[in-house]
Amino acid sequence: MIYLLLTLVFLLCVLGSWASFTDRVRNGGSYLPLMLAVSVGTGFLFACGCRLLDSKERIFVFSLGYDVVMATAYYLLPVLAFGCKPGPGVGWGALLIVLGLLLVHGGTE
Repeated sequence: MIYLLLTLVFLLCVLGSWASFTDRVRNGGSYLPLMLAVSVGTGFLFACGCRLLDSKERIFVFSLGYDVVMATAYYLLPVLAFGCKPGPGVGWGALLIVLGLLLVHGGTE
């Protein structure tokens, strides 16, 4: 069930990423309502996942998976699929984000 929730979060984030990197959608009237729905949907799925899990440790692992899914959709997908060509500083920044996630989640009991 948790993997299903993470898959749904990923799909919503892909939709949000696509909308954000597509000029026609981002500049249109449906962008803000769409992103509001994506935000509410992903937040709801996160809350559902936390309710399903029976320990703080499992919630932390779920949280890390959630962060990785979101980072993949909003940082990696634009480079691979939407023609975004970031400079070298962006790669270092993404690496620091991943390291930070690992330190935060790995440093908890």
